[in-house]
Amino acid sequence: MGEAARQVGVRVSALHFWEQQGLLHPLREQYSRYRLYDEQQMRRLRVVALLRDAGYRFNVIQSVLSELAAGQPEKAIVAVEKRREELTRMSWACIEGLTSFKQYVSEFGMQGSFAGR
Repeated sequence: MGEAARQVGVRVSALHFWEQQGLLHPLREQYSRYRLYDEQQMRRLRVVALLRDAGYRFNVIQSVLSELAAGQPEKAIVAVEKRREELTRMSWACIEGLTSFKQYVSEFGMQGSFAGR
């Protein structure tokens, strides 16, 4: 488990949490009960890490993993694109809000201060 986490650049605690969320299903070594990450689980782990780094929610990641497991990568891409569009809309709204705020502060700053009263 530690090696898998190191390869992807995340903490072991993240792997535990993602497993609890149902995103990862590592095999268990029969005697030691150590978690084993085979090639399939490493691919899942990389997808989870990439999408979490990009700010995707667990439900979207689960959907993407399900589509990939079903051999439907095009549907996985649709799920990711939908979230990207949502993030883009939120980013633009944030930029517009900051622009309006700066304009307001500039105008207000010329008329008086925020201190007092």
